[in-house]
Amino acid sequence: MPEQYDLRKALADLEEDVWLARQRADDIAPGQKVFFWLARKGGGLIATGQVLSLAEDQPAPSWQLPYWTAAAMPAAGLVEPRVRVRYQSKFATSPLTRDFLKLDPVLAKQRPIGPVHVGTNFGLSASALSAIEARLAGR
Repeated sequence: MPEQYDLRKALADLEEDVWLARQRADDIAPGQKVFFWLARKGGGLIATGQVLSLAEDQPAPSWQLPYWTAAAMPAAGLVEPRVRVRYQSKFATSPLTRDFLKLDPVLAKQRPIGPVHVGTNFGLSASALSAIEARLAGR
């Protein structure tokens, strides 16, 4: 979503944020771990965090508007399911790249790391979660 939201700037400025939950909203619950992925060249896994709220239909909060790009600004006003999150670990300047994560046989099949990654909210298997946490611990 880099063409819509400046995640790197948001990570630099914010401790908490609000994220769209267009997919899997009913599966998202407070306390769950969340991983933030930048899907462009030089991107990859750039932060971890924790879900703070259930999904609630609402527009983007006004304090968040500076992070939305001009092209996406109309979407910011749409009432859609969104969740509050807290950023915990931020590593936007040295992401865990797709190529690095694909070295793990479990992660090579996991969206958005694997070959098919249409969408925005992806569930993780227990084995994929363990593999990501092992890669993070090895930093």
